[in-house]
Amino acid sequence: MPDIKKSFEEPPGLLSSKDITQALAADFYSAAAYFYKSTPWKVLDFEPIVATIEPEQKSVFVHVMGQGEMEFGLLVYWDWNDYLRMLSNKNDPADHLPENGWLVLSFEKANALPEEDVIAIEKYGWEIAGEQAFPLPGSFQEDGFYLPTSEELTIIIALLRAIPHFSECYNQPDPGDRNAPGQSYFISTAGGQRKVTLNWLPEELAESLYEDEHLLEIELELPETLMKANQIAQKASDSEHLEERQRLARLAFNISSDCASACVLLAEEAAKSPEDSLRWFQRGVKAGERIRKISSIDDYYGELWRVKAARPYLRALQGAADCYRELGKEDKALELYQQLLELNEDDHQGIRYPALSLLIKLKRDEEAIELLEAYEDEDFAAWPYSLALLHFRKEGDTSTSRIQLQQAVSRNPYVPEYLLGKKSLPEKLPEYNGIGDENEAMYYVVEHYPYWWNTPGAVDWLKFYQAENRGTQE
Repeated sequence: MPDIKKSFEEPPGLLSSKDITQALAADFYSAAAYFYKSTPWKVLDFEPIVATIEPEQKSVFVHVMGQGEMEFGLLVYWDWNDYLRMLSNKNDPADHLPENGWLVLSFEKANALPEEDVIAIEKYGWEIAGEQAFPLPGSFQEDGFYLPTSEELTIIIALLRAIPHFSECYNQPDPGDRNAPGQSYFISTAGGQRKVTLNWLPEELAESLYEDEHLLEIELELPETLMKANQIAQKASDSEHLEERQRLARLAFNISSDCASACVLLAEEAAKSPEDSLRWFQRGVKAGERIRKISSIDDYYGELWRVKAARPYLRALQGAADCYRELGKEDKALELYQQLLELNEDDHQGIRYPALSLLIKLKRDEEAIELLEAYEDEDFAAWPYSLALLHFRKEGDTSTSRIQLQQAVSRNPYVPEYLLGKKSLPEKLPEYNGIGDENEAMYYVVEHYPYWWNTPGAVDWLKFYQAENRGTQE
């Protein structure tokens, strides 16, 4: 979802609106705590839910956030085309807001809320489900982020109370149930009673979510044998059985050694060692390079991920780079990572993360800073902490490096505890990590711990900063 805190100025507190009473605000906080504790995102998938709310007869599309364990809450779209417009924008969805905007509820840390709301929570005893479960409601409009009206807040409350019941009735939906009558709930709120009917998307709308309208189907004049091999490789990829996938992938490769998809599958699932995997990935890279020479794929240089025919080649390049890194050939790995970032500038494959790590490890600091600046909107802890470390390497303890470190600690305050050894990393990393949470700190430290300790003075600098700011942090 768009980042509320980045997009617009901080909204005023709920009670600053004459439209929202204390009773309605308290009801909202209670409903939000109930929703958060119910964890409906563990059952619901990413598809939006169709919600009809009476007596207004408003039909909206509701996306429950939380499946990635990073952002939690609700997004409410007034029109199906609004939802599709959000999906189609590969950059910031807030750049293309619909005329009626979106209704939003996100769960945040306390410091993300307006100060007025934080004071009111303590004064009136409004319910909060956890340290990262402070609810922030609002309406995204083209010119700002606004408080919801009382009716909009009532709709949010009704949805917060109905959706957990809906998730209990349905596990992941069976497509055969999509057109069944919805589940109806009568919800009493401080804004009046609302009947909420929830249902899965109709089949035709659900299918449209899987259509990648930005995926380019370039007609290639390919040898008949390669076209046949590609078809068999697709069957291999679709199979649920490992042995069948391997058999079909080998068949595809035997029909045409230019089948990059078969090479990638065999590298990932049939190879017995990193060296064997690398050989298969290299075959896939060479196959992809041959396709590039006989096609118009390079007309889309810089956005190759959009080209369906280029994806096996890009996956083979990434696999080869990962193998080189595992085998200790880090310069070669970095070369391929940088090549991938040139071929696919939007970096759908997440190449910037291993590339940054290698640049810092190999002390190619200027290139690392360039990479950080190229993806400056990145939210993960690796970005501000890496920038702080690189500035310290370059100039030592200066106002610039301190500002960078301050920004890093404010983004994720848990990192120093693990970097300095005050907290021990678990034997097994958590399955998920979110932005700014303790799990994210663990993931960052596992990868970047050596870079701080191998940079003379960096750890002492971090210790001094922590000691100097301990009182402020407390």
